[in-house]
Amino acid sequence: MYKSSAAIILIAILISYCSLVPQRPVESEYLKTSDGGFLIDYSKKEIHYKLTLVAKKEIKEGGLIEVFFENPEGGEPLKTEHIVIFNEKQFVLQSPPVNGLKAHNNYSIKVKLYSDNSKEKLISTHNQSLYNITKQSNLGW
Repeated sequence: MYKSSAAIILIAILISYCSLVPQRPVESEYLKTSDGGFLIDYSKKEIHYKLTLVAKKEIKEGGLIEVFFENPEGGEPLKTEHIVIFNEKQFVLQSPPVNGLKAHNNYSIKVKLYSDNSKEKLISTHNQSLYNITKQSNLGW
């Protein structure tokens, strides 16, 4: 009994780890992916993309990070924005709620870095894909 319980716990830990690691962390001129995956909020019955980026070069205060997350249901990407604060070096970015995730599927994230919120000067882009291992409908919602 203890061996089977330990095996189940180990499998659960490995599955959780796999869903939180980008398939291949990407580096661009200004940004590096440090981790990413899907956050499951059981209390709200929601799933969100999560992407953590680290600055490789200084990004000035007021810079705008615009993120487009692939919409698993099709249609327009899910979008979030972050305004850089003074001396910020790590950015934890989360999407609006996601619906329709399919198991064993890659989902793309496109990041645009602008000099400010006017979006007139694009400084850099960063593209990352995340691999999902869990079918959303299996969560029972």
